[in-house]
Amino acid sequence: MDQLKQMRDYRTSFPAASIDYDGQQGAGRAVMWAMMSGKGGVGKSILAGIFALELARMGYRTLFVDTDFSLPDAQLLFDTANFVDPNAFIGRESASNEKLASGIDNLDVFIMQPQSEPANPNALRCLDSLMQNLAISYDFVLFDATTGFSEMHRRLCRTLDLVSVVSMPDPASITNAYALVKMIKMLFPQLHINVAMNRTQSRQDAIEAFAKLNLIVEHFLHFEAPLLCHIREEKKIKEKIQESLPLQFWPQNLTVFQSVQQILAQLAPQLRPDPHILQNSAKAIA
Repeated sequence: MDQLKQMRDYRTSFPAASIDYDGQQGAGRAVMWAMMSGKGGVGKSILAGIFALELARMGYRTLFVDTDFSLPDAQLLFDTANFVDPNAFIGRESASNEKLASGIDNLDVFIMQPQSEPANPNALRCLDSLMQNLAISYDFVLFDATTGFSEMHRRLCRTLDLVSVVSMPDPASITNAYALVKMIKMLFPQLHINVAMNRTQSRQDAIEAFAKLNLIVEHFLHFEAPLLCHIREEKKIKEKIQESLPLQFWPQNLTVFQSVQQILAQLAPQLRPDPHILQNSAKAIA
């Protein structure tokens, strides 16, 4: 599928339904954070899962949301078989649901029962209900968003505090990352965006790739996207994926864990007291 064409075409699609989030924006509810990508295969889901896991290990009440409603993979990331029935979940006002329990301290995981039509009305209403009713029950809600940009992404962006666009250094990933940033900025100009450069061969590789992406972003969109992190590709990560080993059992000495721990040690305490200081805190770690 041509993700660039999909995102361009979406510009003229139907508008999102109006959603009332009851004035929850602010320090009284969770930081709403999504990881998105313009291209598949960039390692977004694993990176999002590690961020959620490390937030939980830091003591933050964290909800990880898999927004792939047709082929979710969070059950593999965290070794859980709990799936949420969207019809039963709609309208819930409490997070005290065994279907969200992951068996990991401070971490709940939302995985919807696979849907034949991912963007069906019930699935979207379930997502709305989650964002409306559970935000005050957590410190962080981290969304692993599906590739591209659709009605689901648009609904997410209406309530998000931060989007981290995950890219690899190759030209196709950079091009699709720019298209995604452009789409978000056109529809939600005030939404804070940063970039995670993943699966890089070296620090220099990451710096050069990020510079290329930001050059295009600055030239055409007239803003600078801060760099959240750059993660070096490791052979051991491929081995753990092939073993189907859940993230909580991966070795803590992997570079990706060490990098995420360093980032969150600076970023999480700044985000949690007030989600609206995102821009300064993101630049602080760039």
